Amino acid sequence: MNLSYLAILIMSSLLVSFKGIASSKLSVLWWNIGYNNYSLPVSDYLAKTNLEASLEGHDWSKYDIVALGEYVEGTIPEKSLEAIRNQFQWSKIIKYNNAYEKSIYILSKYNFTYVAQTMDWVNPNWSQSEITRYRKTSKFFYGSTKTFKRKYLRIKLNKDGAENNLIFYHLNNPWAGLKKTFGKYLTAAEILTGTSNPLFNQILQLEGKIKKDLGLNYKKKKILIMGDSNCPRTIKGIKPICYNKLGRILTLRIDANKENTFPANDSTAEGKYPNVKIDHVQTSDALGPVSVKVLKLNGSDHYPIHLKTY
Repeated sequence: MNLSYLAILIMSSLLVSFKGIASSKLSVLWWNIGYNNYSLPVSDYLAKTNLEASLEGHDWSKYDIVALGEYVEGTIPEKSLEAIRNQFQWSKIIKYNNAYEKSIYILSKYNFTYVAQTMDWVNPNWSQSEITRYRKTSKFFYGSTKTFKRKYLRIKLNKDGAENNLIFYHLNNPWAGLKKTFGKYLTAAEILTGTSNPLFNQILQLEGKIKKDLGLNYKKKKILIMGDSNCPRTIKGIKPICYNKLGRILTLRIDANKENTFPANDSTAEGKYPNVKIDHVQTSDALGPVSVKVLKLNGSDHYPIHLKTY
């Protein structure tokens, strides 16, 4: 075999390899769409909300998977949903819990299987008597807790022979009830330092579910976690302990422009809440290099986040 022929074979092999790497890239979007509660009318067409306009006007073809949080069936007109549905062959609507009408709506260009399990809001390491006592006293601190249980949701899909695990979540929000009972300063202190509140406990539940589902060596697998954590990246420049705990499950990826996701400045939530980043992206090293960007799409109290792998 002469050297020129050998060089051609090597170059062909490399080109095939590079093509395989390029085609295995993932483009994923998470958006807590707020089920229209925070959508404002488009100024030039009052019959249409900003959410509907965003769904109809955005280029959905560039995503492999889209996950819409706080989706409620029947609140978005079919015309707006068709704009996004037409781009995806497979879909699934998964409700958070039995007392909560909101769901995560998964749309994918690739066939997938999924695991959906209930995530409780108590510390998984407590005894039954500690759990019973905690549930009883929590009603005083947080008011109604019937919506606190949420779903652990893992999507598995194969693209170009590689298995990808995508975990989407919307963790519970105990802060509104706590603020009503004790005020904003004690609530802020609990967010920053608390390790025994329903949100922190649910992060422990999330970690336990991942370990049981994917194994103790899960970090070696290709995993992406995206969702609304209800845990801010910072409060007055200080990282809450819940955020640090999330980062120990998998690496938190910060978008290049460091944009916050809540509240969106076109929503009725603007000015009522602190401007924070509570929608996060986490990946394992096995997923490879990634980029993360907050998109200024209108129509919800949240902005969506977009992840691309390379």
